[in-house]
Amino acid sequence: MASLQEPLDPQYVSRTSDFFTIGKTFSTLITEPRKSPGNDAANTTTVRFGELVHTRIARFVVVQRGRGFVYGCEIQTYGGRGTLRKGCNAEEHSAVYMKGDQPVLMPGEVLAKKAIEIVPATPDIGSLSRASRIRFGRGVPIQCDVKAKDIGHVREDHVPVLVSYWRREMGMDSGKQDHDELPTGSDRATDVENYVCPGPSTLDDAEKGRVAPDTYSSEIADEYGMRPQDHKSQLVPQAHTSPNTHVTPAPRRDIIRSAGLEYVMISEVGGELHSGFETINKPRGFFKKGRIFMVLLPQPAGSPETERTVYWKIRRFIVVWPRQSHCLCVPVGTYNGKATTKPGVVAQDHAPIIAAGSEARLHPDEEALQKAPLIMKVENLGVFLDPLSRVNFAKISTIEHNLKVRNIGRVLADSIKDMERYVAETLQLTKT
Repeated sequence: MASLQEPLDPQYVSRTSDFFTIGKTFSTLITEPRKSPGNDAANTTTVRFGELVHTRIARFVVVQRGRGFVYGCEIQTYGGRGTLRKGCNAEEHSAVYMKGDQPVLMPGEVLAKKAIEIVPATPDIGSLSRASRIRFGRGVPIQCDVKAKDIGHVREDHVPVLVSYWRREMGMDSGKQDHDELPTGSDRATDVENYVCPGPSTLDDAEKGRVAPDTYSSEIADEYGMRPQDHKSQLVPQAHTSPNTHVTPAPRRDIIRSAGLEYVMISEVGGELHSGFETINKPRGFFKKGRIFMVLLPQPAGSPETERTVYWKIRRFIVVWPRQSHCLCVPVGTYNGKATTKPGVVAQDHAPIIAAGSEARLHPDEEALQKAPLIMKVENLGVFLDPLSRVNFAKISTIEHNLKVRNIGRVLADSIKDMERYVAETLQLTKT
């Protein structure tokens, strides 16, 4: 892979929502966490807490539009091996090719989904690698103001097929199956990545760098493969005062240089990363539907002029759909203490989340929310979930199982049914 030390191609220009129609195919610069540099160390940078972020050019095809963002499924070759690469689930992929070419399978490769044709944006757009595959199980939320290069558009009569494949991988039926397709299992490897919703205005002890020991029962520690804890948290969450009294510390800015790359790391996480963040040894047992957790994630800062600026903060998520190596989640945040009163936030897409036995609280300027609160069981007494926390059902994010996370608790069974209904209604994923 080419190094990103050179300036971004001038064909990458800031776009608007009109550009990102269903079926639009484009490439853009993305930043994602990584466990090890692999064979692309030139584009992998060590940032705070020794974590790694990887920057690369990725190609996507739009499969669903949101408010100010779209979901894109990535086009990958998997090192030129197609779906024969180890760990790749062929059932969630289709071949993809340019108009004038023919879809090609690798020797020994079997794909159940029909190939998707792309009409190039301009005559000089070259052919795709014959190993190119669309992964419908990994839809990435992408902001509509990113710098993107136009590649083309899915052939008109292939667009309904494209969308149906995406909806099935999201766990919803979207019509009768084609005769040549395999059924979609509920625990197949599907995955969706990190729009992040702004995090809480009140930084808890994990973000402040103070020591707040996680207190788990031995049963929880054993079930999820967490480190056993033989101490108790001495920290008591403070009462929530008016949102106007919240003070968010100035973000820390670090210049990181690695392998010829320069990044501006903008971080709200002070001190050291809390020791409660760890890789789960038994992820299939931990990342179940309704699991609530925290994770440290990078995200491009959002400025079209600074594609190497990365925003780094702790985010909270709830698992909606568990998968084999990752989970599909909805974000939880306070929008800097403003809840759904923050400009641009659609209140009807949100619901409060509260601990069992407590009552939902509204921001002084917030109108009553249409969706009933989700009720949770707190399993980690060292974590404080802000009363103004809101669950955003309009954005699905993918969290890989190999990332370091910190447990918060879980949504109770009765509220899980509400959560599933809210996601389906908000994303218009009604079964047919």
